[in-house]
Amino acid sequence: MPYVNPRTGLTGYTSRHYWPFIEDEHMKLFIPFLALLAAMPVTSSADTLDKAGLAAVEELGRLNGIALNCRYFDQVKRIKQILIDNLPKRRELGQVFEEKTDASFKEFIQSGAACPSPAAFAGDVGKAGDELARVFASN
Repeated sequence: MPYVNPRTGLTGYTSRHYWPFIEDEHMKLFIPFLALLAAMPVTSSADTLDKAGLAAVEELGRLNGIALNCRYFDQVKRIKQILIDNLPKRRELGQVFEEKTDASFKEFIQSGAACPSPAAFAGDVGKAGDELARVFASN
């Protein structure tokens, strides 16, 4: 049944026609549900990552920055393959890796440190890769 607004004279439907459950018994369940929904904490999926997983990704990012600076391109390829083989496909993990790579590259330049020997660096990449594989084995 259309509603006639006495002030404007316009006709239309009341909210009761669109939301009939509001004046119903369902309202007793609906309002607490909305309150519960509003009270739920909002977290990003990066917050749900465990510290060990982030540390393993950051370590490979650090090593990738050094490998790029020292032109160990075979190790750069190896690091990327380790990530592809072991990490779940999540944007947050790739972003953490890229940010740590960038920071490591800049830090290495500013420190003026000498490049590690290729054999020692390959060993470090192997250890970091094993740790990453161990941490993300369940994924």
